[in-house]
Amino acid sequence: MASEKKHPTFFWGTIAAIILLLEISMVFSTRILNWDEGYYLSAALGFIRSGTLSVKMWNIPEPTSLIIGAGQGFGALIYFYFLKFFGYSLINARLFSLVCGLVSLFLCYRYVCVVLGRQFGACAVLASLYLIFFLQSIAARTDSLAFVILFSILLLEIRVRAQNSKFSHFLFGFAAILAMEFHILACVYAAAIALIYLTDYFATKTKLQNLLSYLAGGACGAGTFVYLHLMRNSDAFFLILQQCAYCEGSYFSKQLNRLSQFIDGYLPEIILVLLILIWCAYKSRQDKQLSRSLYLFLFTTLIYFLLIPGHYEYFLWPLLTPCLGYVGYTVFNHETKDLRLVRVGFSFLFCLVAFRTAAVAFATHLSSTEDVIVQSEMSCIKSVTSKDAVVAGPGSNFIWFTDYSNYIEIGRGSRYGALLNFPNEIDFKSSMFSFIEARDPVVVWGGKSDDPVTEKLFLQYASSRPDYFIPASSNLYLSRRLPVETSVECSG
Repeated sequence: MASEKKHPTFFWGTIAAIILLLEISMVFSTRILNWDEGYYLSAALGFIRSGTLSVKMWNIPEPTSLIIGAGQGFGALIYFYFLKFFGYSLINARLFSLVCGLVSLFLCYRYVCVVLGRQFGACAVLASLYLIFFLQSIAARTDSLAFVILFSILLLEIRVRAQNSKFSHFLFGFAAILAMEFHILACVYAAAIALIYLTDYFATKTKLQNLLSYLAGGACGAGTFVYLHLMRNSDAFFLILQQCAYCEGSYFSKQLNRLSQFIDGYLPEIILVLLILIWCAYKSRQDKQLSRSLYLFLFTTLIYFLLIPGHYEYFLWPLLTPCLGYVGYTVFNHETKDLRLVRVGFSFLFCLVAFRTAAVAFATHLSSTEDVIVQSEMSCIKSVTSKDAVVAGPGSNFIWFTDYSNYIEIGRGSRYGALLNFPNEIDFKSSMFSFIEARDPVVVWGGKSDDPVTEKLFLQYASSRPDYFIPASSNLYLSRRLPVETSVECSG
């Protein structure tokens, strides 16, 4: 019996619209959406004030910069110029990310339409909104801009694939590597696309020149990237490498721990994605384009989990969109007996992840006890210090101190700073204390940072100097140079 079409678009579209409105409202939240928000806002402030790319919050010695030292790439300049033109503020920074996120949804639609057909594009966009991965792009950083570039690379790959011009494949390889100017993880996409070229060659035995042209372009792109970011100041590159100066455990144990954390954080999404992949693998025998998209996703995922540090899993989202569109259209738009059980299972999981995403977005507007404490401590610091005072605090909390020109991060940035300032120090604790002493803050604020080890060391330092610091709370220490009554005001 022929399948009878039904149109559940209104139901799923309504859920997606509610989630999108909640995600848009996150722009105006007073809570921290991501640890990196303070980091990028600080770099943007330094650029707007001085025209340079020095990372002021980290206080890392010149000439290290965000662009040369952190591997971010010159794509960050788009973010900085946006804030310079439209006004420097947390809301404007988040609006930039939101706009890029919406553009990436449009590109998602175009990409899936080109790969599978127009009827699959809308389903891919709706399904993407349910997943918590899109929500990541609202924070005030450059990841959403990277999504725009990654979708553009995927669209360009389809266009170039249909051509036999060696020059076109060369330029594409060059562009795929230089996409790292927008995010370093673009190299994973470039590597996975190279594997697709390789499978094309083995399948046809006639496309070797395309593969070689792509690799040659990628090599030139890599050479350009190395020149821009390493050759002109090779010491700055160790800003990245020294993150593992205190790594412990074997590669295998770290990967197991990472997998455990990944499952704990994204269990509903993982189950849904696995079922989507299984369904698409089963159906890919009938659709060559779907099969190719599936291979590209699997290649990229394999490279990512083998070589890339954790917590960037949402960067796999663009590659998953054809599978999302395929499941959304084939499962929910056809009424046949053999699909009823499959539809029930997918409906349950989509509703579960949609509820979770909506709950996370809604929770950004609620204040917990911890939030109240942090806001109180923040208000205290602002009431007893001037805007040019040296304040040491969590990097993420810089979103409330964007008018403070001498805010020092407690977190990975200060760890890097200590390592670069005192490269011969064996004792990490000693070098960290030297780092903060050299900057002579009037406030040491613990709070909650992205690096609990460093946070703990800073608080230990403050508590070990009763001659210099007065405890105002368990997380806040004020200098004795401040008025005596200050500590009473803040502890009250």
